[in-house]
Amino acid sequence: MSNWNKPELFGVGQFTDLRMYGEALRLASSKGYLSIDILQAELPQRIKGLLLVEGFGTRAIVDLIREMQRFGFLRKINTDKYIITEEGIKYASLEMTNIFHANDMLLRKTQEVFVTPAWLINRIWKLNPQGQGQIVIPTPIKDWKTAPRLWEDNDWTADLEDVCEKTYNRIQQVIPGAFPIPYFEWLNEICLEYKREGTLKPRQKKLSCKKKAKYNPRARLSNVMKNVSVRLIFSKTDPQTNIDDFANVRSQMTHRSFMIWCPRLE
Repeated sequence: MSNWNKPELFGVGQFTDLRMYGEALRLASSKGYLSIDILQAELPQRIKGLLLVEGFGTRAIVDLIREMQRFGFLRKINTDKYIITEEGIKYASLEMTNIFHANDMLLRKTQEVFVTPAWLINRIWKLNPQGQGQIVIPTPIKDWKTAPRLWEDNDWTADLEDVCEKTYNRIQQVIPGAFPIPYFEWLNEICLEYKREGTLKPRQKKLSCKKKAKYNPRARLSNVMKNVSVRLIFSKTDPQTNIDDFANVRSQMTHRSFMIWCPRLE
């Protein structure tokens, strides 16, 4: 049976600077309302002080507004305008006067909406209690030298398997318990993902007819290791018990989402 409530949101906003909440709310208070256009025009300068920076992407701004609505900090009044609520005023004030209490309030709001903070910490603690929850997301050993390969040349080779084995063993020797996934389960998923990436179209500018796309095997394997490892460790299914923590169908946590949660929770 699931021990965790269904998250209101699965995807975390693509930003890590939590000052954005307070600055956006103070902007809403001074302007009387917020909109995407206002945030894109004025929030970057508030975050960076006097340093002139380019505007944030629309997605980050939309994510920020969406989260503040779910936290109860903003209320929508028409198609593109939002006003600050009493909870928003309280948080913006606390952030200026008592950052400890402000962070505590934000953590409680975040837990109510995402469930991820407590769940993620509980997961890593259960996986490595003797190491106080220390978890390693593997990348290939540093002394592995590679040469570019043609994009469609995605065969799984003995060299790739050797690197995976050495990487896995290095972690087990240096930080025992920090990667609690069986080797062959991990290796099989990496092999499948490595081949799958080779079937995707390369992300680069259009090549001339005489040139063929190439890739760096180390970069591809590193990306695959991170994605597979995060998926195995932080899926809704506990890798030790094979029991789902969430009753609902929860999308898998991606490495990108994981890397956003780390500085947020820090």
